[in-house]
Amino acid sequence: MSKKSVLLLLGAVGMLLVSVPVCGAVAIDPDKTFADNVMALLSRPAADQQQHCRQLLAAFPIQSDWVCQDTGMDMSDFLNTAHPQKVLQSIIARNLTEGDPAQYTIYNLKSKIYNLKSLLDIYVAACRRRRAIRLEKLRATYPKIVFLKNTEHGNAPRAPMSISTGPYKGKPFDPGSSICLLDLSADPFGKVETLLHDANGMIRDVDVSFDGRRLLFVWKKSAMGDDYHLYEMTVKDRSIRQITSEPGVADVQGRYMPDGIVYHSTRCINVVVCNETIDAVNMYSCDSDGKNIKRLTYDQVSTQYPSVLDDGRIIYTRWEYNDRGQIYPQGLFVMNPDGTGQSALYGNNSYYPTSIIQARGVPNSNKLIAVLSGHHAPPCGRLALIDLNQGQDEGKGIALIAPTRPIKYERVDKAGQNDVLFQYPWPINENEYLVGFSLWGQKRSRKFGIYYMQSNGARELLAWDSISPCRQPIPLTPRKAPKRRPSLVTPGAETGVFYVDNIYTGRGLKGIEKGTVKWLRVIALDFRAAAVGISYNNGPAGNARVDTPVSIGGSWDTKIVLGDAPVYEDGSASFIVPARVPVYFQAIDKKGRAIQSMRSWSTLQPGETFSCIGCHETRNRAPRTARPSTIAQAKGPTRLIPFYGPARGFS
Repeated sequence: MSKKSVLLLLGAVGMLLVSVPVCGAVAIDPDKTFADNVMALLSRPAADQQQHCRQLLAAFPIQSDWVCQDTGMDMSDFLNTAHPQKVLQSIIARNLTEGDPAQYTIYNLKSKIYNLKSLLDIYVAACRRRRAIRLEKLRATYPKIVFLKNTEHGNAPRAPMSISTGPYKGKPFDPGSSICLLDLSADPFGKVETLLHDANGMIRDVDVSFDGRRLLFVWKKSAMGDDYHLYEMTVKDRSIRQITSEPGVADVQGRYMPDGIVYHSTRCINVVVCNETIDAVNMYSCDSDGKNIKRLTYDQVSTQYPSVLDDGRIIYTRWEYNDRGQIYPQGLFVMNPDGTGQSALYGNNSYYPTSIIQARGVPNSNKLIAVLSGHHAPPCGRLALIDLNQGQDEGKGIALIAPTRPIKYERVDKAGQNDVLFQYPWPINENEYLVGFSLWGQKRSRKFGIYYMQSNGARELLAWDSISPCRQPIPLTPRKAPKRRPSLVTPGAETGVFYVDNIYTGRGLKGIEKGTVKWLRVIALDFRAAAVGISYNNGPAGNARVDTPVSIGGSWDTKIVLGDAPVYEDGSASFIVPARVPVYFQAIDKKGRAIQSMRSWSTLQPGETFSCIGCHETRNRAPRTARPSTIAQAKGPTRLIPFYGPARGFS
């Protein structure tokens, strides 16, 4: 291909026309090509380049992102580089190799004859071809993508924060948000259409029905006269119906289930134990019309970011304190749609990662994609692929992606915030994702665009906005519904059963001689509805203010000793506990001393039987099958032996 033919090819290159914010004298002409505008800026003094770079980014966001991606520079750095021609020659060679390999040799032979303007034109043409190749399958499979434009207050990190009527922590209600639809088939750069805009309210947490016809979202229409409620839009006619409506209650983060909806809500009436201005949220389910509301979790602080796996289970982040520090315990949990089977999935016994948020299952894989973030940090961070077969704690099985690189183990509160930032990934497969990403790859920037991203870091900007961050991309297309799981809850029951196969199996009692543990003490937790004062605690996992103190420098929550269950000679135990009550266990020796204390909790639904192999055993281990039954199996579940009288608060 000759220089002339390459330039002719560029005659078909259309540029994305947007309104350009005025910043001093206008230097950018959106009616001219990207190359013409770059050449114009290069001819100006460095001060002018800095002044007008923002206009260049606004007028040509996709082309600017190509440069930032390929050079590893900000656009302003590229404009100020001493040898832009050499930089272009290098990145054109790479682009032609990926986008049009047949032209690489021809270009390489003739590259020295091209001036800077010609190189810019060739570069843009090569990037367009590369973009077409990268997005070919996406356009064919997911031509339409729904996403949100909203403020950070609408997606606060560790809880939905500004959810009750009024401002959060003195911050003003920040209105203005939209549900948008990106059509990748309409234009080489795509076309964005607004499905719903509210200049006075806040819209968040969008999801797409499995038939691809409806959108579930959360809407708070005013600062003082409304709360967050669930709504549904029929895409074809844009009709909207309200699903939940209870005043004084905030319902957020709704997700479609094969039967109904799962969401988080302040209906639990708990205060976050370290901050009296934040309402806790727990997980609930309801029918598609908002009826038959059921509480699924009974947790101390908040559950967040639910997602439905292909096998029908729900994964979510659980934020918890229980006789340990407040910064690190934000790992992944999993449960059945009826609330049974609640158990840790990854990171409940870890310092790293600090927080695992916005996790989703990768289709046709046993891996998860998630964002690794901090505790006192916004809801964004590094993008990671998690292989549960490789481990469940302290970074085992975690690979950082986009680009792929090994993890750097760190014990940090505000983890992952000094890099480029990711948010709300939607996996296409193990190698390709839709994701919110720091626009133009600018480090520490929470100005997010919607990107197509590959695990090696190759990316294409799909949608952006000059004012509002763009979040939560989800294809608007039918997809296979997850497996339906029958409910294991027994209506009318008030208890459940725990079974332990061998308490000496696992890390919890490592090194403890068999026969030492005689009892399992069962302790219930009771959570306060409101702050009652201030105390403080501190330690390796951070310093914390306690707004629900039951002691000075001590526990977060009130503890109620329910009683003791016998542990038999073979290490087995089986006992009955109240349903819908969070409980934890202590291993007790013959003198009544606690050998080990659980620093989390477990909750059973009515009629549920929950079993474990041992004490903090790996989840990848199964019990032996070819063996006689345990003593606990033979005797059956026992009732708890009272602890010096009826169950009551312990002082």
